Amino acid sequence: MRNRLERRRLTLRAAALCIVLVLLCGCLLPAFAEGPERTDSVPDQTWDEEIEDEPAGDEEEDIRTDEPVLLPAEGGIPVVVDGLDDIGLPDETPTPDSGAVKADEHFERTYLFWLSESDEADGGLPYAEQIDRLARELAEADCVVVGGASGLSAAGGGDFYYADNASFRKYFGRFAEKYHFQGAFDGMFRQWDDRAAFWGYLATFLHTTQTAPVRDPYLDLDALLKGKDFFILTTNQDTQFVKLYPEETVAEIQGDHRFFQCAACCTDETWDAVKPVEEMIAAMGDGTAIPVSMIPRCPHCGGEAFPWVRGYGNFLQGRKYEEQYEKVSRYVLEHREKKILFLELGVGRLTPMFIQEPFWNLTLAFPRARYIAVNDRYGFLPKPLEDKGMAIVADIARVLRDAREKLENGESGR
Repeated sequence: MRNRLERRRLTLRAAALCIVLVLLCGCLLPAFAEGPERTDSVPDQTWDEEIEDEPAGDEEEDIRTDEPVLLPAEGGIPVVVDGLDDIGLPDETPTPDSGAVKADEHFERTYLFWLSESDEADGGLPYAEQIDRLARELAEADCVVVGGASGLSAAGGGDFYYADNASFRKYFGRFAEKYHFQGAFDGMFRQWDDRAAFWGYLATFLHTTQTAPVRDPYLDLDALLKGKDFFILTTNQDTQFVKLYPEETVAEIQGDHRFFQCAACCTDETWDAVKPVEEMIAAMGDGTAIPVSMIPRCPHCGGEAFPWVRGYGNFLQGRKYEEQYEKVSRYVLEHREKKILFLELGVGRLTPMFIQEPFWNLTLAFPRARYIAVNDRYGFLPKPLEDKGMAIVADIARVLRDAREKLENGESGR
């Protein structure tokens, strides 16, 4: 219950900040240069916490002004807000001290009413016509912003995170037998008293994604994007997108398994994790632990390193992290006048604030924007977007494969 309420609070907060997304987007680029500086080396702080830590003084910029201010939107695409007091939420916005009932009531009033999970989400179209529309929207778009989340990788076989299934046994079999983990993430959240054993498991996890071939849904998506102006926004840390595209066209806002950071965030640096992981795997052999001497260390403080990822550690939200948001923000603003398609693939209910909610608000804010979501479980679509968007509830791999075939057969008019 606590986790569900926390996710709701995060979602509500992101929705509140995003509701006025890009209404003053022309001011975003100056905001990058002139906005308040963030503390790069402090992990997992909220924006509010960072503001509270700033000393008061005449020379400090007041965040509550009438001037546009750049906000990170709790991990979502940065938004520009003209005065935080003008967001327009009810006065009883829940705080961390609010009761569960109050939080639930607020969530229902301010968020759920805006969503549509019905026949309207798919436009009332049968599957074949949904594929026709997807292919047509892709063909007619001037540019595409892809939001790729965990469902996209899972559709291609990267589904070992949450269950003790065949793919988990394939890559983590020794650990499944020894520790009885229920998926890769389960192992990350267990208590490990033996650090060499923990790093044996973590090295296996990282090596699995670092060395995985590009999965079929990504290849089909690549074919769909051929010849298009596009940008990739992803919460996936599994390096699939950067195996296909140059890093300047990909924003990895949840981190990347190819890099280490200091676990204590003593420095803003990140460094290569690929070669050390390869060496750990070789040294571990058929065992489940690495030599203690191979546990990666921070070159500055000597403490343990950790993968540069959000989710189960002190995620370093420093220079590299900010660069990811700057890339996608600049792309969106430079293309805001064009016919832009926001294509959401595989966003779940754990973190909709990173891709889904910003895409909804960008589509509402840009008059020529369109939105299509593909998900194997959920068909959420904001009611104001029913004329500008569609949600396809089907296997993502199948959808991308069918759309690719339609485009390659010249059936879209492209």
